[in-house]
Amino acid sequence: MNWVKLRLACNSEKLYHAVVGQVKADIEQMNSAGLPVHFETLEEGGALIVVAHGPITEGRGIVRIKRNTHTIHVTNDDKDIDDFLVNWSWNQDTASCDLSVNGEKLKLWEISQKALSPIFFPDDVDARPPVS
Repeated sequence: MNWVKLRLACNSEKLYHAVVGQVKADIEQMNSAGLPVHFETLEEGGALIVVAHGPITEGRGIVRIKRNTHTIHVTNDDKDIDDFLVNWSWNQDTASCDLSVNGEKLKLWEISQKALSPIFFPDDVDARPPVS
């Protein structure tokens, strides 16, 4: 195992690109579902922006994913959806980079789900993270 290479990959730039890659893959999957809404990604000011287009876009916020020095900040224009920060830390026991939100370890797909569920499924109460 090349733990040095793995440890070097545990940084803001590489993790941001991993999160963005998962988000884009999920958007591609959603767009292929044949729904009357289409999701588009734009890059602006160092952030990935996800917007919805189509006749049923009401209730869908705009998601922004931005890399900061030590976190990834995810925001939604919908005031009922809490913003969240993705943190990471090096786990010496597993030689891996652990991602977390509010202290809870999450996998890439879980971070993408947390970011995209409110705009993919705006009427699904269960898909919305709880408001604090």
